[in-house]
Amino acid sequence: MVSFRVIGGDITMKKRIVSLILIGVMATALCACSDAAPSDPAPVETPATQEQEPAAETVTEEPEAAEEVAEEPEAEEAAEETETAEDTSGDAEAHYMEFLKGNEADANGETFWAVGEPDMEYAIYDMNGDGVDELFVRAYGLWIEDINTFKDGKIQAANAENLGSSGFTLINDKNQFVSGDTMHEGRAMYVISELGPEGKAEMVMALVSYFDEWAASGSPEFYKQENPSEDYLDNIDKFESITEDEFNSLVEEYTKENTSIKWIKLEAGDASEDTAAASGEAYKQIYKGVVDELSSAGDADQFALVYVNNDEIPELVAVSSEGSWDKDQVFLYTTDGNEAVLLASDIAPGMEGHYIGFFEKENLFIQSGGSMGENYLFYGIEDNQAKLLMSASYFMMMDADDNEVESYMVDEEDVTPDVYITALKGAIPSVGMTKIAETDSSEMVKYDVSLDDGFVALTETERIPYSSYDEIMESLK
Repeated sequence: MVSFRVIGGDITMKKRIVSLILIGVMATALCACSDAAPSDPAPVETPATQEQEPAAETVTEEPEAAEEVAEEPEAEEAAEETETAEDTSGDAEAHYMEFLKGNEADANGETFWAVGEPDMEYAIYDMNGDGVDELFVRAYGLWIEDINTFKDGKIQAANAENLGSSGFTLINDKNQFVSGDTMHEGRAMYVISELGPEGKAEMVMALVSYFDEWAASGSPEFYKQENPSEDYLDNIDKFESITEDEFNSLVEEYTKENTSIKWIKLEAGDASEDTAAASGEAYKQIYKGVVDELSSAGDADQFALVYVNNDEIPELVAVSSEGSWDKDQVFLYTTDGNEAVLLASDIAPGMEGHYIGFFEKENLFIQSGGSMGENYLFYGIEDNQAKLLMSASYFMMMDADDNEVESYMVDEEDVTPDVYITALKGAIPSVGMTKIAETDSSEMVKYDVSLDDGFVALTETERIPYSSYDEIMESLK
């Protein structure tokens, strides 16, 4: 297309120039038509053909269509971003597993610090509901050490507020991380955190109580702060003062554990399928030997397979239906597929408060006994052995004047009643406890555990029958 531009000059001259140009254009068109079809008469321009000229406007609109085409790469980029997000969701678990084995570093270039540690376990769970799982690492079946997220193709630490090892940690049923400092003299604290959109933990609530000499007023004090700042402990005066009932209600609400999360021992995740299968068959032969030995000695005639920890090999329970003060007749065994190990044993249940209870798949069992109060030893299973996690006791003593005196202890140290109850609340899961044997029952009995009234209260929820010698031997084939 040729364009013309006339600048300045006489108007008449301009018209003449334009006329000459038009004549030249028409002549060229006639020649072209004559060359293309010599037998046809030359076309005559009519008003109808003149009205078709606006078709040129359609041509001039083509750049807009070009603009629409130019926008297509943006749609492609959006599709690529969606595809990347889906890949991130699908790849997170694979990256976590390599990280746990020490084969991959996190966003800071650091590798996993507890590779192969037998007392560690992990869970992969979508805590914030964004479709990408988080990685949790827990020690001794109780203490959550790490929360990791997967973002931008990298494993990143969530950096959740953790109050140290003098208390407990958990993921509650609101999918929040809760850290409790419950064994400090004169103070109890709880911090609740959520994962933000960038994969970093954000505190949403802090609860603090002061008592004994820590309470400036001389009476127990209770405080709450929503969305606290990082220096919240230096700004308690900005907290909202609440009543003891409000404080206890909030603690109860926010410390209900999410029991749907599946925790896996590190070595179980690394074990080969062949090794796991071999262990799965070996335990049956090992437990058969234990059942034969106890039955022959007259020490037990009732048996059951239970799951104390979260691996694929059950534990063996054995009890005597007779009961005795003279020798142990309640037994709890475990095995790693190589040998049977006695985790705990006791005299018949009910005698001076003696019993053994476990929390299913929580890697926690209790041995209790005491004629004048409460005495609890909390154990987990580590390296195929019982590992003491915490002790707690309450006794009524008589002083020199024959007055009753209450004594509370946690890990063999004197504590206040509040610290004692708080320690128990932090140690006891919400899944319910199953007593291996009970005085008024020939079955195992499961209980809900409550500490609301300042002592351990049990509410029966289920009775679980034992197997006879023949029945357990049949199940172990």
